[in-house]
Amino acid sequence: MMSGGRALSPRHVRAGQHRPRGEKREKSLFSIPLTGPPAMMREAQALAQYRFIFVVDTNTRLIAGTPVSFASVAVCSIRTGIEANGETLLSIVHPIGYEFRGLASEQERLAWLLLQDAIVGSPDFDGAARYLIVTDHAQNCHAAINARDEPLFEDAMLAERLTLGYATSDSGSSITQQILRSCDRNARKFLRDVESGAVDDTNLFALNGGPITHFRGIINTNPGESQTGDIPRFRLNAATPFLDPWCAG
Repeated sequence: MMSGGRALSPRHVRAGQHRPRGEKREKSLFSIPLTGPPAMMREAQALAQYRFIFVVDTNTRLIAGTPVSFASVAVCSIRTGIEANGETLLSIVHPIGYEFRGLASEQERLAWLLLQDAIVGSPDFDGAARYLIVTDHAQNCHAAINARDEPLFEDAMLAERLTLGYATSDSGSSITQQILRSCDRNARKFLRDVESGAVDDTNLFALNGGPITHFRGIINTNPGESQTGDIPRFRLNAATPFLDPWCAG
């Protein structure tokens, strides 16, 4: 890349997919930080850099005068080679969720921090592997967060080996976009059920101090889904659209 006759070294190299919007700036549909030299990459190749991909969407609803938030998370992994019958597959390992109450703003960022703490605190965390968190929030802050120049939430920085990626949930057909929309639907339904009383306060813990008043973690938040049922898988092969690499200084 050249500017004014001199070469530029991009600080952040990403794979992305964009949609033109007439005279307006292109809308970013999907964006993943890359390692290695820029090249045309399929979504599978971009995602395959990571051991696990965590797609998260957070919704908030005012219920009885209190902001109630639910972060719906799809924990995904890439399978290749013999274990995937020669294909490249993205499997949703299991859905999880976090409910928290009393936070009036930056709910998405708190969800990222809760998820990060769960990832790094897991006995299965591999310090040599890389992990991706995909969200549809605050895309303009991702580069600074990934560079550890801006905190994830309050004064907490993004942990080493973790990367923040972006996908929009309102359009597009990439795999992460489809999963993100599913997380959004799941979060909305959970909050409707809390408001209607279909979900009670079992295992909802009251907290003293800190930014939230109540919290609970939930595993397998999709209603009617069996823990032992078939795990959804997406094929990430020729049908997956190319992602045009782009650079953000």
